[in-house]
Amino acid sequence: MKGGKAAESASIPRVAEWMRECDVERINSGAAYCFLIRKRKGMGARNVGLWHAHARLKDLNPAFPGHIGQTVVQMEFRNLLWILRQVGFGLPLLDN
Repeated sequence: MKGGKAAESASIPRVAEWMRECDVERINSGAAYCFLIRKRKGMGARNVGLWHAHARLKDLNPAFPGHIGQTVVQMEFRNLLWILRQVGFGLPLLDN
């Protein structure tokens, strides 16, 4: 998770650098996945669901092969959480 002005105004190359750091931390910790969450300008902790979330396609769906799977996508954090819940992480979703 990244905060502050650097996170709010991060360029594409900066996000790519942070994703590489995320991969290193994933490997070092033995985790299966890594996601980068960064603060969105004007959105405090009360709106964390609207913050930027970055993920590799392969971490969202292992069917994406090779270099396509390495593609980084950006979405709102709440949407990443929804996707993760849909594929079995966390408690079952309620039908609301």
